[in-house]
Amino acid sequence: MNLKAERTLNQGKYVLSTQLGAGVFSLTYKATDTESGQSVVIKTIGEALRQHPNVNQFKQEFLDIAKRLNYCQHPHLVRVLDYFEDTGYPYLVMEYIPGQTLADVLQAGSLPEAEAINYIRQISDAVKVLHQVELLHRDIQPKNIIRRQDSDRVVLCEVGMLYEFTPGVQQTYASFLSAGYAPPEENTLTPTATPQTDIYALTATFYCLLTGSPPLPAPVRQALLAKEKDRLFPSSSQPASSNLSSPIQQAVKSGLELIPNNRPQTIDTWLKQLPLQESVAIPEPIIPQPVKTQPHSKPYPRKSPKLKTLPSKVTKGQHSKSCPRAKGRSNTQNPVLERREGTRLKTARTKASIPLQALFMTGAIAASAGIGFGCAVRLNQPGEPGSTILHTQQTFPPRSDWPVSESQL
Repeated sequence: MNLKAERTLNQGKYVLSTQLGAGVFSLTYKATDTESGQSVVIKTIGEALRQHPNVNQFKQEFLDIAKRLNYCQHPHLVRVLDYFEDTGYPYLVMEYIPGQTLADVLQAGSLPEAEAINYIRQISDAVKVLHQVELLHRDIQPKNIIRRQDSDRVVLCEVGMLYEFTPGVQQTYASFLSAGYAPPEENTLTPTATPQTDIYALTATFYCLLTGSPPLPAPVRQALLAKEKDRLFPSSSQPASSNLSSPIQQAVKSGLELIPNNRPQTIDTWLKQLPLQESVAIPEPIIPQPVKTQPHSKPYPRKSPKLKTLPSKVTKGQHSKSCPRAKGRSNTQNPVLERREGTRLKTARTKASIPLQALFMTGAIAASAGIGFGCAVRLNQPGEPGSTILHTQQTFPPRSDWPVSESQL
């Protein structure tokens, strides 16, 4: 049952516009967020799962995985903005990314080695974020990678959310696997997925970017291997592969090993086999922030990336903070710094001399005042007592009636 256009979800917050995809297990729509006015993508379980007896189990798994994806914030991984239930069914809201898929880009031919490495490193970083919260993508391929419009940034989409099903549903799911990108363990009746499963699909995607087509399907490769005819790079059918460097071919062979334990056990281990490239700082795209609503389980903590600080280059004549200063002057001293240092010392000396000057000035003023007072006393010779303030001695007329207290015996 497909949802009709103009239908509203989550109490009118989202309005559906067009259907983007209709699979056996999921339905995908383009919609509008009425609060922000932005376009978004909404995904829900498909009709086959809605009619399944274990629909409540699938609904809970859908919401639990949506919550974990909500914590996976990475510029090369599609962002989950919201998740909710409406009329008994789960829904997942993701950012809408305008641009071309790498499958569309490959219509013009294979990519240069440097460009393919650049894209695959971006996608590898996104897959590592999924593995940190114990999620697998399960469907890495060029059609699920979008190159943002007017940029060289790619984003991994279509995370495989509905793979923990009952055995019957798992067998149906296996029949829809993309040939060439699914490893051998995905083609069994009881598929077991590990991080090596994503490494195989990641390497197959890299192979396709380099050659223009995916590798042979895993069952075909297994049959050829039994006859000792498994060749990943048949130059006759794929001329582009003959131009690949030896390190690239070795990285592809290790990632496409048919036995999971023979593949690199982590993405970082596999990436170390690729040639190094100079990293170029690219502005981060402006992406809506996710909305954390309706918790269903204990959230996975987000891990802050560890930034590596590169040591600065030490040239001759420079000394690190941990080393004592060398005696004497270096031959490479900066004249600007010397002028600044001289100005600083001169200012310090000037400030230090101010108290001494003030002391001399105070002494001079006191000495002048004392000399002036002495001269005034010397020159002013009053004729009679009390005539001036400098002659304060006064006489009084004689009296015989001074009061005398009588002694008390």
